[in-house]
Amino acid sequence: AAELQDVEALRAKRLKVSMQTVTVSTIHAAKGLEFSHVFIVGCSEGLIPFGGAQHDNLEEERRLMYVAITRAQDVLTLSFARTAHPGGHLGRKASRFLLRSRN
Repeated sequence: AAELQDVEALRAKRLKVSMQTVTVSTIHAAKGLEFSHVFIVGCSEGLIPFGGAQHDNLEEERRLMYVAITRAQDVLTLSFARTAHPGGHLGRKASRFLLRSRN
């Protein structure tokens, strides 16, 4: 019975530690995993989709974005920077994956 209590105490400790951690991952490495909160940063044209994704690659980039979005169990936060550097030079546009058609 004391062994069982020790095992349960260890599990509780590990759970508490895992709830206090942050996982930084690529979209590829996150496939198959889920997280309660997901932050996808850099949702700018040229980053997501990567480069000036050609039509062939655009569908793969769209699938990767879908994978990233569906990793969130509870909260999903998407962000992009309006500029690439402080001071406002090298402006950026929001990723086409963030924009919805107004039709």
